[in-house]
Amino acid sequence: MAEDPGLLFLSHLERLEARLLSWGLVDGSFSAAEIQKEAEQFLTREQLWESFATEHKFLQNLIDRRFLYAFLQGTAERYRTRMSETVRLLSRLRQLFPKHLERGRLWQTASPLVGDFRFMLRPRSFPNRHVGLNESRQQIESVAKQSPIQKSVLEALLGRDERFRLAKFQQRATETILRNTGQRHSSGTIICAGTGSGKTLAFYLPAFLHLAESIDASFWTRCLAIYPRNELLKDQLSETFRQARRIDTALRQHGKRKLIVGTLFGATPENEWAFNYDETPRGWQKSVDGFVCPFLQCPNQLVNFHMAMYKIVQSLMTDSTVTGK
Repeated sequence: MAEDPGLLFLSHLERLEARLLSWGLVDGSFSAAEIQKEAEQFLTREQLWESFATEHKFLQNLIDRRFLYAFLQGTAERYRTRMSETVRLLSRLRQLFPKHLERGRLWQTASPLVGDFRFMLRPRSFPNRHVGLNESRQQIESVAKQSPIQKSVLEALLGRDERFRLAKFQQRATETILRNTGQRHSSGTIICAGTGSGKTLAFYLPAFLHLAESIDASFWTRCLAIYPRNELLKDQLSETFRQARRIDTALRQHGKRKLIVGTLFGATPENEWAFNYDETPRGWQKSVDGFVCPFLQCPNQLVNFHMAMYKIVQSLMTDSTVTGK
């Protein structure tokens, strides 16, 4: 499939804008004449005049797709890409309090949230995934002897498909964390990788392997994950809950109960009795057969989500508590 010409042109404009953004200059923009000239040259260079009759139609297509942002500066029309406009808005963020919203433009006197920033434009890269299942199992076993239940949990998390691959950083993180869990002294492991590279698995894989051995009939917090933002917590909670359900069968086969995951932040009810009052807990909506959780969606349509969430709320002491600011 040929690459989208709109994205190609957007990348070209972003490279032009990066010359100013890299110096911290966020108010730059293209004039109507400049953006039209760039569009004409691009359509000629890429031989796209048959697809777009005029440069105006090509530019309008980009505006309609929100690739380009058009605005007025006085009476003149100017343009920025979505990237440049986002950086400009983020750099101008202010710390607002009620007093700044009372009248007029008091918000302009609020303290800025961004003191300085650095901008770098480069293609997104992802780590290679070339560690196969057998190699992964052998390396984990070499640094931390795995019990039968841990081997079952590892197979449930990674699967049996030999085409599955881990990134090297995921493998190293798992080995390092498992090696340190058996030590008497405290330790820390920092995992650095790009967005969407798999950092979550790099932490929860060794965490679940370690937790599998300690699960018994008692309920107490065995693992604590702290997140700086609630939105990140919600995203990670969904992934953690989904992964926890993948090991249910393995745990049951070894006479263990399920791994329970709980949350502790503003939208979490204090206990199950919170649903007995006229006013439901913050963010929760009443449905025909229960309440809809505002921060977790059902990972499997075959699961009765409302009943599962009710049981989670009932459990005040959990194996793994996810805490947000």
